[in-house]
Amino acid sequence: MKNLLLLTFIFVGLWGHNSFAEISSPLNGKSVRICEDQAEWPPIIFHKRESGNKVKPLTADGISVDIIDAIFEMYGLNHPPIQLLPWQRILLDLEKNNKTCDMVIEGTFSQKRLEKFLLTNSYISLNGNYFYSKNKYPSGLIIKDYTELVKYKICGIHGWNYSVFQVPNWEKKIDRGSKNIPALMRKLHLGRCDVFLSRIEIFAGFAITEKNYLSDKNLRYSPVLGIKIDPVHMMISRKYEHAYTLKGIIDDGLKKLKESKKLEEILDKYIPRR
Repeated sequence: MKNLLLLTFIFVGLWGHNSFAEISSPLNGKSVRICEDQAEWPPIIFHKRESGNKVKPLTADGISVDIIDAIFEMYGLNHPPIQLLPWQRILLDLEKNNKTCDMVIEGTFSQKRLEKFLLTNSYISLNGNYFYSKNKYPSGLIIKDYTELVKYKICGIHGWNYSVFQVPNWEKKIDRGSKNIPALMRKLHLGRCDVFLSRIEIFAGFAITEKNYLSDKNLRYSPVLGIKIDPVHMMISRKYEHAYTLKGIIDDGLKKLKESKKLEEILDKYIPRR
């Protein structure tokens, strides 16, 4: 009986060890090409800086970079320097071609993205807020919950995903003509829209890049009530030949990072008071 138990233990141990090795075997000796938005989305992804200046050549930094590097080290995988490109170009390549990018390491959930890309498990969730200008609403603006957003003219940023805010037909309802946050804020203060929507962690995160948008004295914000927290995933091209293997590696790696508290350490490094 003892011998049987011993053999069972050895078999299970070897099977577990082999399954761990085999999950990454198709990727052994290969580099995974990672692309990211050159416009920055701190603290998830941003340009590395030294003494306040961007490192040249531009180098990716942030929560998502630390996480993918930790997972790849765990599995003995590697990737060339992360390519920082226009967001829409990246998404088009992931969906149609897979010529430049195999994956991105951050992206919020939407049903369309789920259909186009292979999404990993999430590693952080963000909170949605509405922002308004004191110039237009000197006494404040109270929006009771997400169902009232449809009453207002909403603006946003080109290429950003706003599905979590549950605005009906949001891709047409939200004016996403702004290319970046400064342009978005100018539009708001000029009264060309009533509110814009964003995740407070991202807006606050720009302080890392020495762009403290929340210091604007005429900018006010409040949480959008009634919506779910917004999970952030990594997104893999469905045209990448090892897409499902890579997803399995990342999901397993995220689980191990959570169990070891390493994920919490990474998040605390960038968002100390969550």
